[in-house]
Amino acid sequence: MPKRLNTVFIFLTFSLLLVMLTPQLFAEDDNSEVNGFFLSNYAVRTTGKKPPAGEGSDFLLAEERFRLDISTWADTIEASSLFKVDFFHDAVSEELDVDVREAYVDYTFADFDFRLGRQIVTWGVGDLLFINDVFPKDWVSFFSGRPLEYLKIGSDGFRTSYFGDGFSAELLIIPFFTPDNIPTSDLFLMFDPFASVSTRNEIRPKKSIGDTELALRVYRKINDFD
Repeated sequence: MPKRLNTVFIFLTFSLLLVMLTPQLFAEDDNSEVNGFFLSNYAVRTTGKKPPAGEGSDFLLAEERFRLDISTWADTIEASSLFKVDFFHDAVSEELDVDVREAYVDYTFADFDFRLGRQIVTWGVGDLLFINDVFPKDWVSFFSGRPLEYLKIGSDGFRTSYFGDGFSAELLIIPFFTPDNIPTSDLFLMFDPFASVSTRNEIRPKKSIGDTELALRVYRKINDFD
């Protein structure tokens, strides 16, 4: 599905979930919050060297972004939702687009939390050393100079968390594979070990139930350690 159509599909799906699952969210004005900000990012090469092909510019990054956060909640049913979207203009690639960062619905029942939709998941990381965090990352954003939050990419799926006295657990189900965004020689000066290979194919998992990703974490806190 093209990126723009995929964005529209996610937005419509999220809106439908709000109507179906949490109709009380908009019952009171105090149960919703809207925030936003403008952000400009610029990164310039200082050596004068440029990639031989692609976007051979003095700029690694030159963009303007408008972030819109819409959060709602309903105390009576312990449900909430978050919609976080970026509208951006990239002057290097001359691109105007929309980036749905997160779009999910939360529901709490007893010792369980449930989350459905696009969500950013981070497990086991310290000083950018990802120990057991296998969820998608945007290395192009990281190396081009965007704020650190843009290193992580949202995953479309379902997550349930259990919080107990003896241990806690988290199960994540991701039906649609999302790859890392890897830097290429079109924008970055980098060594290509396969420069002589002109034809390259990328094989991704099919969008089928059998290729659904499952992630399970069981943990507890001992003193100041997880």
